[in-house]
Amino acid sequence: MVIPVIYFWLFGQRAVLGEVKTYNFAKKSMYSNVIPSSDLAVVDGQLSRVECTLLCGYNMTCQTSFYKPNDGSCFLYKYPLLNNTPVSIESDVEVFEIKGCRNPDFVLFREAGICLKMFTTIGLTFSYATSVCDQEGGELVSLDTNQKIDALAYYLIYTYGMNLKVSVGLRRLSGSWKWNSGEPLSITHPMLSSTINNYDMSVIPCTFDYCGIFRANSFVDLRVFDNCCNNLFSYFICSTVIQI
Repeated sequence: MVIPVIYFWLFGQRAVLGEVKTYNFAKKSMYSNVIPSSDLAVVDGQLSRVECTLLCGYNMTCQTSFYKPNDGSCFLYKYPLLNNTPVSIESDVEVFEIKGCRNPDFVLFREAGICLKMFTTIGLTFSYATSVCDQEGGELVSLDTNQKIDALAYYLIYTYGMNLKVSVGLRRLSGSWKWNSGEPLSITHPMLSSTINNYDMSVIPCTFDYCGIFRANSFVDLRVFDNCCNNLFSYFICSTVIQI
C-alpha cells in the first residue's frame, strides 16, 4: 500500500567517547496505528516519546520506533517500513524513523550501513549502471556482508515483490570474482546460493566478461548468478554510505 507521509523532526543526542552524537527522527504522521507483524523488540516499562526514540538511536540495530503515548509502550524495529511490510493494525501508535541517507529518495538500512535505491533502464550494461551510481555519490551495491544481503532482500521483497532480478556490484576481473568494494566473492549467508558459471547462453562469445545478478525468490531462497556485462537485466541497485 502507498501511504502519503508528513514529517516533523525529533532530535536526540548522546555522548560517544567525548563527542555528542545527534540522531534525526522523522515522524510519519499519516503512517500511524500500525506495528510490524514480526521481528519487533518490545521494551519493558513506560517511556516518554523522546526516551523511546533515543533508545532506538542508541541501538545500532534499530531504525524505526513505535510509541503508544497512552501507556508509554515502546517497540523497536531494525528495518524501515516499506509499501508491503507486513503490519498489524493497532490504535494509538506513533511511528518514528531515523534519518541517515544523504539522498532523500534512497532507503536507509542502518544495521547494514547502507542506503539503497533501485534504478531501471533498457539495454543495461555494467558500465552504464556504474556511471549512474557514481553520479548519485555511491556505487553498484556490494553484498559483501550478510547484513547487506538481508537489507537488499528486504528492500526488494517488501517494495517490489519476489523474484525480481537486479544487477549488483559483482564482477569477474582477471579470472576472480570481486565486489565493487574490493572484497572477493564469498558465500556465507545461509539462504544465499551461487549459480555463477561464467557463461551467458545469449551472448557467445562474451567479450565484456561476466557480472553478477541478485534474485530474491523469497527470504529463504536468495541467489546470485551471472550474465555477460553488456547483457544485464533492466534493474540495478545503487548504494551509498549512511550518515549517522
